[in-house]
Amino acid sequence: LQSEADLGIAMRPAPDERLMAVPLYEDEMILAVAADHPYAVHDILGFEDIKNMKTVMLTSDHQCRQLVNEHCRKLGFQLMPHIETSNSSSLIKLIRSGVGASIVSRVPMEILGLSDIKLIPLSGPRPQEEICLIYRKDKFIGNAGRSFIRMLNDTVKTKWAQAPAAAPVPLIKANHLVGLPHKQTVMHERPR
Repeated sequence: LQSEADLGIAMRPAPDERLMAVPLYEDEMILAVAADHPYAVHDILGFEDIKNMKTVMLTSDHQCRQLVNEHCRKLGFQLMPHIETSNSSSLIKLIRSGVGASIVSRVPMEILGLSDIKLIPLSGPRPQEEICLIYRKDKFIGNAGRSFIRMLNDTVKTKWAQAPAAAPVPLIKANHLVGLPHKQTVMHERPR
């Protein structure tokens, strides 16, 4: 919003008439534990199993945490993390060291490919998050930005077309570039 970046990739932001949010895919929340954690022997757990776990989470001002908190409320309990942190790298260090388990977004954790952290799918209803490409509606998107959007679109389609069982649901539309703001060229005739 302050024009410090042309594009962003994030969970769908709160509605703001200045922003365009283009859905890319839906991601699910999973449990992340250290590879030697007692729960690492499980291939799947129920979301309610976290009630009895020592957890580490992002602080409650993070949108991801708010999604998890809302889901816990719907299930009738409140998440009480042992430790909260404000950034993802600290969260990963806490999980790795065995301080506690955490509920995290699946795709970023899989991309990191950390062998010392086990990712455990959660059964039953679980929070989903819509990941979007965001930009200001009134900001011109140049050729580099447009190329990035095309590349992102192609990556979402091809990467997840190769592994559909594990893939998040891609949502991006191939022809969405039509909606990007264009720089208007105004032609003036020179007086003769």
